[in-house]
Amino acid sequence: MSWLTGSTPRPSTVHLASIPTSFPLIGLTQLVQYLIVCRVSGLMPQELRDRISGATGHSQGVATAVAVAASTTFESFTENAKKAVCQLFFGGLRGQEAFPVLSLEPSVVDNSIAGAEGALSPMLAVIGLALKDLEPHIKQTNSHPPANSKLHVSLYNGP
Repeated sequence: MSWLTGSTPRPSTVHLASIPTSFPLIGLTQLVQYLIVCRVSGLMPQELRDRISGATGHSQGVATAVAVAASTTFESFTENAKKAVCQLFFGGLRGQEAFPVLSLEPSVVDNSIAGAEGALSPMLAVIGLALKDLEPHIKQTNSHPPANSKLHVSLYNGP
């Protein structure tokens, strides 16, 4: 963390936003927030957990929810938090291996932004179309590319 003191340059936004970096950092932030609530309220992790009737989240939130659910003391919380952050790092690493950062021609990026399509990524949000109506289009599209380039629905949040 010598970059905090100014002796080393701060990591770039691209690096901080990369999956292997952002996944564990987001999870760590969630865990620290839970720990702060425990400390400020004077409750042990299990006591706070027992007072919560539900929580929401997805992606990194699943790992942090498991760490919270399995923790009774500050010591067990620390151990479970370490495991969660490690799992998030390796999950992010596998994500980056599956979808490596690609260099695109600036004109392609500019065209996407100018067309109000946003920044390019390996993921697409489909809104307002039922999954049953989307699946035939995916099947038709997948008849063209090789097996390692086919489309898949990886997350369905429901209507």
